[in-house]
Amino acid sequence: MASDDVFSTPTDYAIFISSLMKNRNLSPDLAKERVGIQTDRKADLCKRIPKDDCPSEAGMALGWESFLINGHRYLMHSGSDDGTFTFSYFSADTKSGAVIFTNSSNGSKAILPLLRLSGEDREFVDFLDKLVNP
Repeated sequence: MASDDVFSTPTDYAIFISSLMKNRNLSPDLAKERVGIQTDRKADLCKRIPKDDCPSEAGMALGWESFLINGHRYLMHSGSDDGTFTFSYFSADTKSGAVIFTNSSNGSKAILPLLRLSGEDREFVDFLDKLVNP
């Protein structure tokens, strides 16, 4: 079951993401199952971008969008309500991620510029940019 209107601070959510990245308190089997594609979305996502820019895998995992890009797994989640937009992602492969909470319905417009400023996970950020700006 999905959660809606979860209340958290960016710091607490980043701590949560960090524990997920490290598979804390998960068996190896459950950790693997958690990132596996449950609903394949590759064909739908790749309609709008060149085939060479598509990830090897793209779809919904358990609670996260999951992308396999150049051998690196990225898990992403976003959400919005009136006046807010949130975005988070992480990669256990690259040992990086981000948590961005905004208090604006236009907050989604800040995500790519902020990710570009971080300089992390360029292949993932490039993929997101192509999805948003085909």
